Amino acid sequence: MHIMFLMQASSKEVTWVMRVTVVVTGIMAAAVAITANHVLGLLYLAYQTAFLVLFPALICAIFVPFSNAWGCLVGVIAGMFLGISAGEPLLRMPALFRYPLFYEEWQAQGFPFRTVCGVLLIFCVAAVSWVTERWCRRRNTADITSEQETEQCL
Repeated sequence: MHIMFLMQASSKEVTWVMRVTVVVTGIMAAAVAITANHVLGLLYLAYQTAFLVLFPALICAIFVPFSNAWGCLVGVIAGMFLGISAGEPLLRMPALFRYPLFYEEWQAQGFPFRTVCGVLLIFCVAAVSWVTERWCRRRNTADITSEQETEQCL
């Protein structure tokens, strides 16, 4: 698992990762700006992204004492999936999941799925954080300090 995230990356590797991230983010932002019908739609998409992707991780980081990076990572990925899977008429994306009160003629969700998903994501972040904290504690041996344990579990 540690090989995947390269904790000991060189400055050249970090620089290339930042460059690729900036280019990919710019391409995605341009695509969203081109496909949106109006500016209010972009504001609405920003709200949806913040509410489903960032808000559960932020709430858990502030109020859940055992929250950690793994729980927040799972929450962010699950939030992105739930936001995309409900469809978005502004971007002409069809819904993968049709919640109750789905309007066929508008291809839009009538059910307040963002609120329900936001609450479920808070519980998801807390549950994954709790499980990974317990797992890291079991791996702890007597000769490992708390700093080393934190580095190994993150």
